[in-house]
Amino acid sequence: MVQRAGNVAVPEGLEMVRTGGRYLSIGEGGGTHDIDISPRAVSVKMLNIIGVRSGAGRHFWEALQCLKQGKFLFGVLMTGTYALDNVADAFIGMKAMTEVKAAIFPNS
Repeated sequence: MVQRAGNVAVPEGLEMVRTGGRYLSIGEGGGTHDIDISPRAVSVKMLNIIGVRSGAGRHFWEALQCLKQGKFLFGVLMTGTYALDNVADAFIGMKAMTEVKAAIFPNS
């Protein structure tokens, strides 16, 4: 399981992942809220819990190379563009699942 929703989602995510599974939390560290983790998540469920703050510089370079080569059609995920004044509409679309990934343009 990959978690990007923030630290308050961690306990729920640990309960959702299968026994013997991996739980990856990306980008945490900015929050100041502590969370409770049940010992069951580590021992009984035998989880491998992995945390990463950000990619290394080479990961960004590799991602750009992949995009340049067209190996991943990233553009199909960008389903809508919005001006900053309409950011609420983008969130409404994502919540309604009519948007996959909205692009917000602050100067439009």
